[in-house]
Amino acid sequence: ILFLREFGWWVEMNYAIPEGDVGRLMEILKIYMFTFAGTANQNYVGYLLDLYALLRYECSPDLKDGILNNFLFNLNDGPGNFDIAGRRGGDFDEQFYHRTVAPNVLHFLKMKEDMESAFALKRRWKAHTSPHLRDETQILLRLYKDEELRKFRSCRSMGHAAVNTFDRGYHRLDAEKMAEHVERST
Repeated sequence: ILFLREFGWWVEMNYAIPEGDVGRLMEILKIYMFTFAGTANQNYVGYLLDLYALLRYECSPDLKDGILNNFLFNLNDGPGNFDIAGRRGGDFDEQFYHRTVAPNVLHFLKMKEDMESAFALKRRWKAHTSPHLRDETQILLRLYKDEELRKFRSCRSMGHAAVNTFDRGYHRLDAEKMAEHVERST
């Protein structure tokens, strides 16, 4: 049941992104804020709390619209294509750039750095670095096939029980994490 719930959130997000529906995406990210708070990795919850606080309490309406309009993009250059200029060849002496974008360029750059570090983005190499693991992988795959791990068995335990990370995250944020985050970020 927990998997289906989380899969439903993921499906909703995957429909919202191509449609350019930032509002639906932000609602799912608010849910993920609690879910990530219930896991061992706290980097994502910190990023989402910062993003939510920025959009909710710190941004002007124009800056909020600018950030949200840049959150999603359309690779086909069709309707709903969001980019920083709003159109190709935009005039950089427009009031929007002077009053909204220019004072916040450092924040945009920091958001890029935060995203890169949060997801451990770095240059990928085309060479395989671990050829010595191929034998172990084949042994493991053979074991999976012999034990029929791809099939459900009610008597089989995988050594753990599914945890409701959303509820755990809600209680963690309520009890301690929110206060820690506010203290750290102010």
